[in-house]
Amino acid sequence: MQPVRIGGYPTTLEGVDSGAYPYWQTEYAHTYGEPPADSLAAGFLRYLGNEVGKDIIRSHGDRPCAELSEPLLCRPG
Repeated sequence: MQPVRIGGYPTTLEGVDSGAYPYWQTEYAHTYGEPPADSLAAGFLRYLGNEVGKDIIRSHGDRPCAELSEPLLCRPG
């Protein structure tokens, strides 16, 4: 993967936090209704929201949306 500069700004977490880097993306998980609590889908969604899942996101150089300086921008419009 090759990082992309936009307007001369590098893809850094600091750039996203300060608003200098003009692009970011939020990933959403969609289900058809509420998955049963004991299902694989429900377990995966819990995993994404717990600290282990967040640590894995951080280990790849990304940041969980709720930890950005403006987390409200991460919500669907």
